[in-house]
Amino acid sequence: MSWDQMNVEYAAKGWPMIDPRSPDYCYQPCENGLHVCGFHPDGNNFLTIANIPTHSPEAARALFDRAKAELAVEPGIEGDFVVDLQQDDGCCEDFQMNRQMLDRLLSLQAEQGAK
Repeated sequence: MSWDQMNVEYAAKGWPMIDPRSPDYCYQPCENGLHVCGFHPDGNNFLTIANIPTHSPEAARALFDRAKAELAVEPGIEGDFVVDLQQDDGCCEDFQMNRQMLDRLLSLQAEQGAK
C-alpha cells in the first residue's frame, strides 16, 4: 500500500498519519502510554503512527497488558506495527500487531478512560 493510500484510509477513520515525505515527519513517542510505530520506507528508521497517552505509568501498563493480550500477533509472525509501552519517557516492552487492529486499540483507550 502506498503512503497516499494509507493517508486516505487513515483520514477516513480520523487517525493521525505522519507522512515521512512531509516536512513535519517525526518519531515522537509519548511520555506515558502506548506508542504505535511502523517502518519508515527507507528501511532503516521508524515512524510514529499514533500515540495513546495515559495519565500515569501504571495506567500505561494496564492498557498495554490488555492490548497485548487481545491484539498481539502470534509469536514468530511479523506484524505491521510495533506497540511500545512508554513509561516515564522510556520504552519498557513492546509487541507487534497488524494495522487492522489499530481501531480496536483506540477503542481500548476509550474503554480504559471510562473506568
